[in-house]
Amino acid sequence: MNWLTRGLVRLYPRVWRARYEAEFAALLEEVKPGWGTTWDILRGGLALQMRTANFGMIVAGLGLAGLAAGLGVWRAMPAQFVSQVTLQLQAAEAGDGKAMPERANRAAQYLFRNKQLSAIVKEDNIYPAELARKPMEDVLAEMRDSITIRPGRAVALPAGAKPFSVWPIDVSFRYRDPEVAERVAQDLALRLDFLCYLEGETGGRFSGSRVIADTALSGAREVRANIWLYGAMGVTVGVMAGVGVGWWRGRSRAQLVG
Repeated sequence: MNWLTRGLVRLYPRVWRARYEAEFAALLEEVKPGWGTTWDILRGGLALQMRTANFGMIVAGLGLAGLAAGLGVWRAMPAQFVSQVTLQLQAAEAGDGKAMPERANRAAQYLFRNKQLSAIVKEDNIYPAELARKPMEDVLAEMRDSITIRPGRAVALPAGAKPFSVWPIDVSFRYRDPEVAERVAQDLALRLDFLCYLEGETGGRFSGSRVIADTALSGAREVRANIWLYGAMGVTVGVMAGVGVGWWRGRSRAQLVG
């Protein structure tokens, strides 16, 4: 038995465990229970406990059930991958360095427009399942939540560049497929690179930007939701439900006695 199944078996009344736990554990070792069987174990334990449990046991039992449910939801969530590209904007003259953040911000705002993002969605063929059930505007809103553009850490300077003239920017994209995450991150970075260059041309002496680190070297890293957060949420909901059930059970008993 794994640790979760072993904990759920402890939900069963002591009298039941004294008589059946060894046989039950041997059976579980043979069948290797999945999530469906684990849920059945939980339901059986709670049903037996509800017949004899006091208020504290009900709260504790449902709290543990909430923990199991929270961990189940966390495990069922699909994996996500984040890929990052670093751009380095380089000013032609010292005075342009101060203007680079503002120009880069304007370029990023333009990149987030529907026209730019919808072109990436179509060219890279992303979000096919979402597009089948949602309008493009909703899919683009989801895509914006998956894009991060922020100042990056200083890296090796191009030959001949001076520190005052460099502004690094990290562009990252989150998606369920690591290869797609890398490709779209590169696409976003190249588009931002071009938009920054256009901003520089419009403003005068800005020399544009260039990609200095790409995802082909760094790869996409897997990211998952915080397991502790989902566990804590499950416990909280379970305890609240336990308090409600315990109060209702105590009230029902009082009415029967009265």
